[in-house]
Amino acid sequence: MDYAAVKLVHQTAVTLSIAGFVVRGAASLAGARWVRRRPARTLPHLVDTVLLLSALALAWTLRLTPDKAPWLLAKIVGLAVYVGL
Repeated sequence: MDYAAVKLVHQTAVTLSIAGFVVRGAASLAGARWVRRRPARTLPHLVDTVLLLSALALAWTLRLTPDKAPWLLAKIVGLAVYVGL
């Protein structure tokens, strides 16, 4: 895959991940039952896995490492915190 395709996959995964987080959070606060069903619990993990793998592919393609680009380490830590939430 070329850089542009991986970047598009990554940007799509970011959008889906954030939108899913907000929708699931709002639905949970509203007491929606679908939030507790298996697809609503599994799909975020799949999207976040694609997000992480595409981020690693982009870093690999650009030959970035956390010691050369400190912002990359901040993004990795931020992603870990986000996935933990």
